[in-house]
Amino acid sequence: MTRDEHLAILAFLDRLLAAAETDPDVEAETIVRAYFKRHPEIAYHLTRFAMGGRFALPPAPHQGWLRGLLARCPFGTRKNTLRL
Repeated sequence: MTRDEHLAILAFLDRLLAAAETDPDVEAETIVRAYFKRHPEIAYHLTRFAMGGRFALPPAPHQGWLRGLLARCPFGTRKNTLRL
């Protein structure tokens, strides 16, 4: 890794934190933290993806894809806890 790459990662993370408009949803944050604890390497992959790395997700079929995912979420019956 070059020094420029190192600085680019830090700048990206700083911009991301500065752009956060609201406090995290407690339920969503709990899910994310638990997943990161089980798979710590995901932080690297997620950052690389968000910065435009070569990982690609399939396109969402429509705007309601996240709502559908949350509806099937096994972590509780409360739906739409994330601001969509």
